[in-house]
Amino acid sequence: MNHQGDLFDSVQAQAARDDALARVEAHAPANFMETALAVIRQIALRQQRLTTDDVWQRFRVLVAQPHERRAMGAAMVRAQTLGYIKPTKEIENSVMVACHRRPKRVWQSLIQRG
Repeated sequence: MNHQGDLFDSVQAQAARDDALARVEAHAPANFMETALAVIRQIALRQQRLTTDDVWQRFRVLVAQPHERRAMGAAMVRAQTLGYIKPTKEIENSVMVACHRRPKRVWQSLIQRG
């Protein structure tokens, strides 16, 4: 029995995550997702491993930045759905100043050509 109410429920947690990803994606600039997916694909073709730091480094000059930087998480999940990448259990600390060295997931390319 869950004495914490709705605080701990894996099904609700997944639904809340999916809803949050959809909302951030919906409020990102118009060409954000297509540009982000193109950049993720380009990186995944060249590198075996990547983080959102890799994507932001190439992405930031191509398109207007979203108000919500978590929109890149939605792009990574979409890239996973498209078969470009998959999450690993590895974590690396970010080198982005705005991220204050916070841990970031490492993704593995499923399309690397070398």
